[in-house]
Amino acid sequence: MPLEIAGAARGRALPLLLLIGAAGLVAIGLLLSRSYVSVRIKDILDRPDRFENKVVTVVGYVEDSISLFGIGSMSINDGTGSIWVAKRGPAPPRGTRVRVRGRVNTMLQIGELTVVGIQAE
Repeated sequence: MPLEIAGAARGRALPLLLLIGAAGLVAIGLLLSRSYVSVRIKDILDRPDRFENKVVTVVGYVEDSISLFGIGSMSINDGTGSIWVAKRGPAPPRGTRVRVRGRVNTMLQIGELTVVGIQAE
């Protein structure tokens, strides 16, 4: 037997249900978009251990790029620092504004020197 809401209560229940539904959609949207919030490159470079093997999004301008055999590599600068990103396909030309989502990896570590990069997804 379906639940029936009578009279004046029906008028109050609909806005409440709409509010609950909207709040649920906002919560789902925030959870799904969490990995799309951009990270400052400086934060990755300052604490590479914190970001190692984590998926991040960086936004910036291509400083330099090279493409060979279907693989592109580009240096991205967001105003706080620069980081190299490897991707499938050709890299965009210098000066292009890009948003890249990828996994942070340590490329080289010798003593105190740590070179970090991002493998684009």
